[in-house]
Amino acid sequence: MNDTARTVPGQPGGVWGQGEDGRVAYHGRTGPLAKLLIKGWLFVLLTLGIYRFWLITDARRFLWGHTEVAGDFLEYTGRGLELFLGFLIALAVLTPFYVLLILGSLGDGVIYGSVLAVYIAIIVVLGQFAIFRAWRYRLTRTVHRGIRLGLGGAGFAYAGRAIAWAIPTLLTLGLTYPWQAAALNRYLVGNVYYGDLQASFTGQGADLFKRMFLLQLVVLGPLWAGALYFLGSGALAGALDALMGAAATQSKPDFGKEGMLAAGWRGGGLGWLMLAGLFLYPVYRAIIFRWWVNGINIQDLSLTTHLGTWPVYKMYLKYIGATMVMGMALSAVVMIGTAIVALLLGGSTVEDMALLGELVEEGGIMAQVLVVGATALTYILFVIGYAVLYQLIIWAGFWNLAAKSTTILKPAVLDRAKAAQKQSNALGEGLADALDFGGF
Repeated sequence: MNDTARTVPGQPGGVWGQGEDGRVAYHGRTGPLAKLLIKGWLFVLLTLGIYRFWLITDARRFLWGHTEVAGDFLEYTGRGLELFLGFLIALAVLTPFYVLLILGSLGDGVIYGSVLAVYIAIIVVLGQFAIFRAWRYRLTRTVHRGIRLGLGGAGFAYAGRAIAWAIPTLLTLGLTYPWQAAALNRYLVGNVYYGDLQASFTGQGADLFKRMFLLQLVVLGPLWAGALYFLGSGALAGALDALMGAAATQSKPDFGKEGMLAAGWRGGGLGWLMLAGLFLYPVYRAIIFRWWVNGINIQDLSLTTHLGTWPVYKMYLKYIGATMVMGMALSAVVMIGTAIVALLLGGSTVEDMALLGELVEEGGIMAQVLVVGATALTYILFVIGYAVLYQLIIWAGFWNLAAKSTTILKPAVLDRAKAAQKQSNALGEGLADALDFGGF
């Protein structure tokens, strides 16, 4: 768990000022990254998850160190120990709320419901706070040409905006999401600094709405239709009457034909949302990325991207194919291992091998240890395999697509920057990890 600065194997290196003007490129190779991830995940399992903070640091250092921006390479200066300590501090912050929830569960239904509502509200606020502070940590650990990036603003100010915009987005079943994304990015990107140069975000909600309305219509259309029917058919009033009547008589509410039909619409809409969202997520990701990148500016400097939807689809299809191949390979290994164990325990035919459980019982404690060990090893291989494939194909893959499709216009603006930013603490990253918010 060495936190000292290390050179990344295979890193091209860079001299300031050399390289194509405005170019963004990723030069990382799959082999060295795969080796880093496999070794890291083995240590994560051996340390019961603690090593993940050092794995995150090493992986980011690899990506940053192999990414060229306007002729110079990025540098990641974060440390695994910082993330680990941030996580411990986050646990200390969250523990009183966990205790409050446990104590509330000991009371009656009304008390527990009230405590649960307060707990959820606190977690939602802290989650958005953590997302903002995690961005601050990563930016202040990013150096380019000796200039450290930074993020101003306040985490709770961002959390307030996120929650305020989430209300209309929920009430409109996602229709106002483009304006929510624009408002949050205006605050987040608008507080990003490259040294002493402040960024701005010019992306508009109306523009994103036009870009993704067809996608929203396909994915959310049935849910919208169900909601409109629920509101327009009188089913809402009927449902409220049924609930009040049931409360008065302490009986089961009867929502009637209209209410049941509306419930069917909602259920079908949610089912379609999950299915269509799964297949169309690459479209959404490509749309959002193009809109987001094209809205970033630092004075006269701007970004542009030509990322297409099909490369993103190919990336996900590659991941699905790779996981299927890995799953079949590991299944074959399990079958072969089962046959070997059965033979070692005295089985001689296919029928004997099918009765592995009985053979294990007859084989005694050593046979049981052998089977448990083989099962644990298979589980470990599955965990490491899926984690490494996801980070190689999706995480690093999208980083590569994003880099090679992006161009910096008027990059000479970066030459005006002066060092002005300081490192922030890792509390945000710790909270994001403890709450399972944010990404690897």
